[in-house]
Amino acid sequence: KAENGGEDEAFEDIQAQLAALLSQIPPVQIKNITPRSATLHWKAPPLHLLHQNNNSVSSAVTATDDTDSQQDNLNNSDNTSANSTNNNCNHQHQRHVPLPTEAAATVSYSTDEVSYEVLLNGALITTVNGHTNTLLHDLKPGFEYSVQIWCLCGSVRGSTASVELVFYTPSTVPEKPGPPRLINKTKNNLHIKWVSPRDDGGARITGHVLELMESTGCAADCSNNGAATDDGYTRATGAAHQWREVYRGRGREFTVNKLTPATGYRLRIAAVNQNGPSDWSPELVCTTCGVPPSQPHVPSLERAAVNGLTLAWPRNCPTESYILKMEDSLNGYGFMPVYRGPENVYSCTGLRRNSDYKFRLAAENDNGESPLSDIVCYSTQPEKPGAPTPPSVKGKPRTHYLRLCWSPPSDHGGSCIARYRLTMDKGQGFEVVYVGEHCECDCHELVPGTCYQVKAQAISAGGDGPWSKVNTVTTEPIAPHQCRPPAVSGKPKANLMNLKWECTPCDGGSAVTEYNLEMISSNYDRRMVYTGRNNECTVASLLPGRAYIFLVRAVNRVGPGQWSEPLESVSGAGPPDAPKCPQLSCRSPQTVTASWEAPINNGAKIDSYTIAVAEASLSHPELSESSSMCGDSEITELIFNTATTTSSTTGDVRHLHPDTSYAIRVCAVNSAGMGAFSGHALITTPSSVPSAPTHISTVTTSSSITLEWTEPKCNGDPIQHYVVELVDTGVSRTTIGPMLEFTMPDCEPDTSYRVRVRACNSVGQGSYSTAVKCQTRSLPPAPPVLELVKASYNSFKLSWGDRKQNIYAAQPLTYCLQMEYPNPHNNNKEFYQVYKGTNSAYKITKLDEATDYRLRICASNQAGIGPNSDPVHLRTTRAPPPAPKAPRARERNSENSMACFLVEWSPVRCFNDDPVTYVLQTKIATSKNDYTTVYTGSSTSHVLRQLMSDSLYNVRVCGVRHCGQEELLGGYSSPIVFNTPKVHHAPRQHAHHHHSDTAVTQRGTGSTKFSWRKLSDAKKASVIVIVFSLLAALLAYILAPTLGG
Repeated sequence: KAENGGEDEAFEDIQAQLAALLSQIPPVQIKNITPRSATLHWKAPPLHLLHQNNNSVSSAVTATDDTDSQQDNLNNSDNTSANSTNNNCNHQHQRHVPLPTEAAATVSYSTDEVSYEVLLNGALITTVNGHTNTLLHDLKPGFEYSVQIWCLCGSVRGSTASVELVFYTPSTVPEKPGPPRLINKTKNNLHIKWVSPRDDGGARITGHVLELMESTGCAADCSNNGAATDDGYTRATGAAHQWREVYRGRGREFTVNKLTPATGYRLRIAAVNQNGPSDWSPELVCTTCGVPPSQPHVPSLERAAVNGLTLAWPRNCPTESYILKMEDSLNGYGFMPVYRGPENVYSCTGLRRNSDYKFRLAAENDNGESPLSDIVCYSTQPEKPGAPTPPSVKGKPRTHYLRLCWSPPSDHGGSCIARYRLTMDKGQGFEVVYVGEHCECDCHELVPGTCYQVKAQAISAGGDGPWSKVNTVTTEPIAPHQCRPPAVSGKPKANLMNLKWECTPCDGGSAVTEYNLEMISSNYDRRMVYTGRNNECTVASLLPGRAYIFLVRAVNRVGPGQWSEPLESVSGAGPPDAPKCPQLSCRSPQTVTASWEAPINNGAKIDSYTIAVAEASLSHPELSESSSMCGDSEITELIFNTATTTSSTTGDVRHLHPDTSYAIRVCAVNSAGMGAFSGHALITTPSSVPSAPTHISTVTTSSSITLEWTEPKCNGDPIQHYVVELVDTGVSRTTIGPMLEFTMPDCEPDTSYRVRVRACNSVGQGSYSTAVKCQTRSLPPAPPVLELVKASYNSFKLSWGDRKQNIYAAQPLTYCLQMEYPNPHNNNKEFYQVYKGTNSAYKITKLDEATDYRLRICASNQAGIGPNSDPVHLRTTRAPPPAPKAPRARERNSENSMACFLVEWSPVRCFNDDPVTYVLQTKIATSKNDYTTVYTGSSTSHVLRQLMSDSLYNVRVCGVRHCGQEELLGGYSSPIVFNTPKVHHAPRQHAHHHHSDTAVTQRGTGSTKFSWRKLSDAKKASVIVIVFSLLAALLAYILAPTLGG
């Protein structure tokens, strides 16, 4: 620390010396002073003094002073004012400089590392690095400035700045002024005004010089009047004109007189001070006023339109502009300007059509306006008239004559309508049918009921107007002419016929609205069968094979025309009519005979008859078996099916159900097709024997077969009983009543049988059902022998049968173990299932101690459940006392040097509050000997005396239950481990004796030797965990560099 302190003091000394040297900068010199810039020069501080000893420093300072004096003498010849200032600074420069210490020998500084801050009038303007000169620019002329230099070397700044140097910039001519401004002008003078420049060059402005030069060309004067230009014009026009001075003085405005009218001039201004005039300002181009133009010619009409007039006039001078004035006699305002500009053509728009307007023209320029021209009058053109209203019929239309009229147009176009033109389209385009002044005309030789298109047009002095909208007019029509007779389209059918006819050759001038078709039947009944626009129709509801007459006529809005010539046609053959209701009779419960009368064949021979039958549900149950009826009996919806086909008028309907109501109907068939069905007749078939039962199912045991079946149809008579028959043995049994389930007893075990069933009623026995195959089961297994494997105070472990034989059997037995319990509802003892499965052993738990139980078992397989075994009487043992909790050991004071501990434990309780004694055992943990009993009694604590010092002891306790003459030893508690205290004095050499209240085992000579076998399981587990932890940590330490890379 002392060494570091010395180095810090030496470094601070060097920094102080460096700051002192940076403050010894020589005076600043100034050169090349101009009105707006100056050059500064100075010398670098003597930094080499830091590298010399005391003597060399003094000589270097003296040499430096001599060199500085010689340089100052050279500079004095350049600037006298700066020389006086430098002489004063030289005396201050030759002051004593403190010598550096030996620590400075290790420090080196260069003048290139020095930077200089230049202060102008006290403000920092620039920083110079490594150089000893700089240029000051943007200075003001005729202004006083002071300059100082600050030296810096790294972070060290000189304590003082250089000597302040004061200098003055010389003055110069003023700045170029702005262009002069034109205030007013006349024909002979120009009033000019200007502003002095902001920079007077460091000297007060003493006056201004104004020069003027005449411009060349009228166009240049007019285009640049009052504008400022550069000096290029002067050089370009110097040969033709010369600048002349018109004013010099202190004023800032001047009026130039005695100028030529309408002449262009250029003016410029310059500011003057003691140093001379400034540069010339930008030029002002302007023109003196001239004379107004002469009276123009009268404007002529170029083109006249409906709403406008186009006027033109000759141009006298290119610089003139014109004023056109117009007078409208209707508004009363007189002549009003409508155009002002340089053009000599103008179109007046927005004028009224066919109206007179007066015009006058005047010319003007910058010098004034000319007199107005003479008045001229021009008129606009009239416009075409508008369209008249569409022509329409006047009065009632006639068949060959129409009177048409129309209204004049609402807009006549400014002139009167001269005539009208009417055109009509008769089918070959529009043709002119009338030209005249009137608004109506008569059209003759027209066709009745014909539509014509007409339109009208108005004509005036403005031209032909547009056509009116086209209107359609129609002559009065007449009734249509007679049609040609209709014709049959296609082959006539039995009940309908397709007819076609041609259109009427003349519709009478009105479109046919409909056609009427009339039919006359064979009995001369007339009726209208069709009314419509079509030229064809289908006449339906005809009778097959009948003759009919048809007539047709056309109808328009006037009325119907004449009937056509008649058409006679015959309808085609049709299916036969429906027969009358058939007569029915029962031949058997399954067959019914039907008979009927032949119907009308409708033009074709009847080929066959079709009989259809449907099962019906009658609402009249009183009908007899063989009765039949025809009509509208209340029956449910019928679904008919074709039963048979016959060529005669009788037929048999077979395969019917007994005691069932049927509806039967018949229809005839010929070459034209099938006719309509007759009305249905109803009949009910008589009763019969029952049908065969179906859906038979069987359930077998070892000695019986139980059958179930679906009740068959009784066929009109209730079923009284069933007959069940074993087909193989011929044994049959009859049920009691019409039950649908029956058990056939006395069957052989494991035997196949075929069983069938039939139903019986008062009519007789029905047919047997289909035989069903079944097989009886084998006999159920016998119960196994129940054996007790082990009994405890709360469980029985039981076994029975052969386990291996049951596992590998094709049909393993299922055992059901039952135990007798009292019923909680009536306190009667009943057997309840405690286990069911294929195992041959089971353990019953949660029993009461010293209690009698009864158990039984049975076996079952696919053959059924076997009988139960005889009940077995079993009894549970008494429960040993529970293991106490781990005892607690506390050290006690002993009268002698032997250790003494008090051991306490919690009491245990037994069933029925039987008495309990305790057994306390101890052992030395490192000894191979077993536990030694040191106490037996009913107390829950005991004092261990005369224990060996510095020894590890294990202590445990257990309870003993006393049940009369029987003693039950309980489980031991978890051992408690404690260590006896160490005695500091030398141990005695005599042997310890056993006392009656405490048993202590002497440590052998090899008791201190470590043995893995003597460790407990907990200690062994702890040692293993510690070893693995150490190995894992070592492995992680070894692999850490590899994994980290």
